Amino acid sequence: MFLKRVCIFIFLLFFFSCSYALCIEIMPLKEVKPGMIGEVRTVFKGIEVRSFPVEVISVIKSSRGDRHFILIRAYGPLIEKLGGIAAGMSGSPVYIKGKIIGAIGYGWKMSDHRLGLVTPIEEMIRVWDKKYLPENLNWDVILRERRSEENPETEEKEKIVMIASGLSPRGFSMISSDFERYGVRFVSVPISGEIKVARDVKLVPGAAVGALLSCGDINIGAIGTLSYLDGDKFLAFAHPFMLRGNVNYFLTTAYIHECISSIEFPFKLGTPGDIVGVVTQDRIEAIGGVLRRYPLSIPISFYVKSLDEGKERKSFVRVVYDDGILDKLLKAIFLSTFDLGWGRVGDGTVKLKYKLEGRNIPYVVERTNYFYSGEDVSKEAFEAFKRDFFLILYNEFAEVFPLGVTIEAEFTAQPKVLWIKDVKVAKKEISRGEELIVKVKLLPYRGKGTEKEVKLRIPEDFPQGKAILMVRGGGIYPQGKNKGDKKEEKVYKNLKDLLDDLRKEENNNEVIVEIVSSGDRANAQDKEGKGKLNSKDEENDESVENNEDLEESEDEQNREKKHQVKVVFDTDFYVEGYIEKEVNIK
Repeated sequence: MFLKRVCIFIFLLFFFSCSYALCIEIMPLKEVKPGMIGEVRTVFKGIEVRSFPVEVISVIKSSRGDRHFILIRAYGPLIEKLGGIAAGMSGSPVYIKGKIIGAIGYGWKMSDHRLGLVTPIEEMIRVWDKKYLPENLNWDVILRERRSEENPETEEKEKIVMIASGLSPRGFSMISSDFERYGVRFVSVPISGEIKVARDVKLVPGAAVGALLSCGDINIGAIGTLSYLDGDKFLAFAHPFMLRGNVNYFLTTAYIHECISSIEFPFKLGTPGDIVGVVTQDRIEAIGGVLRRYPLSIPISFYVKSLDEGKERKSFVRVVYDDGILDKLLKAIFLSTFDLGWGRVGDGTVKLKYKLEGRNIPYVVERTNYFYSGEDVSKEAFEAFKRDFFLILYNEFAEVFPLGVTIEAEFTAQPKVLWIKDVKVAKKEISRGEELIVKVKLLPYRGKGTEKEVKLRIPEDFPQGKAILMVRGGGIYPQGKNKGDKKEEKVYKNLKDLLDDLRKEENNNEVIVEIVSSGDRANAQDKEGKGKLNSKDEENDESVENNEDLEESEDEQNREKKHQVKVVFDTDFYVEGYIEKEVNIK
């Protein structure tokens, strides 16, 4: 279903047409002189491109020869009303005598906001040049005296403003903190509604545009201005977004609701519009990319239900595929979706089901798991999903894009926990071939206890002597085993092997009754982590008969079949507890 949806999405994208402006003649930096009068084109409200005059104050050249700036002073009625150049005008093209000299890239907070720095267009165009870095690096040691007055970047400039909509308070705080390293600050904006692929949109330099990391019911990105067009190639912002080099972001149109005055720094309040292209470069000079092409993205459908209030919430988000920031994006998006759907943050129980479909994935990967936490159950659930998701995404065997994700989560503030309170055996000595009768006492939170009778038939070839009967919750380690213990890393033959092993992992809602030979206790199936599998009743050696995908020798497999008897029961609870008994096999 997801693959079909993704393919249709990509197919439609390439057939939507937009009309774009032709490239404008360039004025080289060497021709720009102080005192020259030009104009800046940008959006103050809505989508209308307007202009205001500027005067060139100075041309600031770097002694290194790689970065230069043009210092300008803006004036006119629009600027006087606003109080100066605003955050969001980054990328606004500057023209002198009809030729483009560059685009506004920087300003300073708590200063004269009429002053700004223009990134020369000649430097911005480098973004398109694949041979921007020198082919032969010079490793000679050269000492250069740093002159702070020649480098405007040493001044405290206003941080790049990123916008976020649809996040919970916690999600907004997380994304703000996680992205601080990129020199950005976040502002919350109204939800912009559905973001679609643009139809018949005319883009011109000065138009408001967005660079988005996610779109849909949660939008994360930045609003700036389109600077320059050459065919389908574009430049915008006149400064880096996050300076991540080769990238994969959505380029959208944008709507400016208002330009807001501020003593610290005026700014545009805008929301992203429809998708018009892909940002492929995030460089020091500008962002750049191509129109009518679209980034790799991960579509995620959410269904979140609050059992306490009986309410449901559905949402849909597309997240760009960028290895360096995907983890942080998913954390903010998942926790926000859980917070808003459940209506609270904190302790409780959740039943989490996910489904993954993708290219080269041999079958639909589904897993259902129960989680309980006395502090933050949403975080517990996300961390478990993240572990499985990245294990599949970054597998060593095959590319899995396009990839689709479906999430279903049912939350309750109640501790839906089931404890294993006691275990009794009918007799502590039993012969091979006989049934060991085990009575397990279970107690739900503040509920009435129940007793479950379990029968384990001891195989004829089970080793004689002492054996250990273990009754435990899924994923709980035998005594003497800790989750911090180093485990031998598994080696898989292919992606199917990896997925098959993932599907066999124990889960939090399981009650596991097993008996192992005392000498082979270390071989008990103590899988790390907690999750949910389909209902099953694995008896005798059935739990290992289909275990040929694990990288073990034939002798090891045969020995495990003889030495372990295991039965697994599913419940609708998060199961806690571990009890063991010693029995003697004759």
